[in-house]
Amino acid sequence: MRGQSMKRAILLLLAAGWCEGPAAMKSSTPPSPEALRCTLSLDASEGSFGSPVLARISLENRGAKEIVLDQPFDDLYGTAVVQLRRPGESSFSFLKLQHTGVKQLEGYRSTLPAGQQIVSYVLVVSDSRGLPVFDADGRYELRASARTSSGEAISAPVTVTVGTPARERRERIQKAAGDLVHLSLNEALDAATMARLRQAVGGQPDFHKALLAAEAVTLINRPDKSSLDRGAVVLQELRQAGSPLWRELATAWLALDRARAGDSDAARRLIDEVPVRSKILDDARQSLPRDTKRRSPS
Repeated sequence: MRGQSMKRAILLLLAAGWCEGPAAMKSSTPPSPEALRCTLSLDASEGSFGSPVLARISLENRGAKEIVLDQPFDDLYGTAVVQLRRPGESSFSFLKLQHTGVKQLEGYRSTLPAGQQIVSYVLVVSDSRGLPVFDADGRYELRASARTSSGEAISAPVTVTVGTPARERRERIQKAAGDLVHLSLNEALDAATMARLRQAVGGQPDFHKALLAAEAVTLINRPDKSSLDRGAVVLQELRQAGSPLWRELATAWLALDRARAGDSDAARRLIDEVPVRSKILDDARQSLPRDTKRRSPS
């Protein structure tokens, strides 16, 4: 009888709102799922077999309290999450690339303050097996997601329509699969790999910006001054390549490169050109002398 009375009392407390249960004990003020807005933007809405597509994932805290993120928001660690729905499929699946979506870190926590936004970039080309992501005709949908302490924020889907390729293009891309899997925003390439990529897909207009990015990443991660200077020239070319997303990314990279090179004035000007915050720009600010650092944009 005593046990039944105790159960009845707990139920009454829960119904009255005096006890919020185990879920509420994890955080006294969890953010509502609507507070975190996740947005995915692409640099192209059309492509062909094997086309590279630059994606920008944006997280914005639209609430009044900071939001706890359960994953690093940085594709370099393989935790940025892009989901894909292929032509004819009814559901989305996680898209695992060579450097993206391949890790889930246990126990990770970071915060996104109220009113702040942060972006990350992912180059979608080949999956982690080396197969082209866009490998069939039809309509693809991509979306991004981010885990928080109270759930998951998922972006609206963005469409890429893939047309039928010429047979020569298909053969070239299939032959270059072993090198294309390394075409990313993170990996510096050796000279032989870079030369093979230029020979295989250098004549394809949709690969132009991705190859410039690969060359820039390779050069700005070398220690010699001549490579760094050449990398800055390539990034300037990428900034002028005609795509707003590529320009934004190239400007952030160039800001980091100039900050590391000690050209603080150029780095500050470039940082001010980019209207959003990213880890790249955070690193650029950290590389500036203390009296030249600027506060991150909200």
